[in-house]
Amino acid sequence: MNCEEDHSEGSSKRRAMNTAELAEACAKVGFPQLTPSVIANIESGRRDKQGRRRRAVTVDEAYAFAEALGVGVTMLLPPPPGRTEAAWQMLDRLDEQAAYARQRSAESEKEMQEGIRQFVRQFDLDAEHEGMLRQVLERYHRQPDPDTEQLQREMREVVMHQREVRAAAR
Repeated sequence: MNCEEDHSEGSSKRRAMNTAELAEACAKVGFPQLTPSVIANIESGRRDKQGRRRRAVTVDEAYAFAEALGVGVTMLLPPPPGRTEAAWQMLDRLDEQAAYARQRSAESEKEMQEGIRQFVRQFDLDAEHEGMLRQVLERYHRQPDPDTEQLQREMREVVMHQREVRAAAR
């Protein structure tokens, strides 16, 4: 798969990557089933007797290629006919926004981990109760509209449970 085309002004050139390198990159991001031969078949299209592709690229494969190449999925799509430059500029903006969102998510994750470490130190939680706290927080962060009062209650329950366990052990 050749990735060295520059589609818009100001975008950085990507170096060419052969099928083996792309397969290795795909494996590193969790898609080991995309071997060099699978990628070669996707690139060539392995056409049938009528000239049609035998199979299309799946959404999972497109996602894997995008992750392996470090681009958004939209960068793998062709622009609409007749709107090449504008389409590539729009896709570049979308990719920049997606990269910013991923960065903010990573920063948020780091902040959450630091908050957990501080809470564990403050209440001297053991490993078992730290694990319980992490489960509570992960469940909280997955909720679309989390209830902060419920979170505080559950965090207090973890701390109180550890205190009860320690008191019983004395």
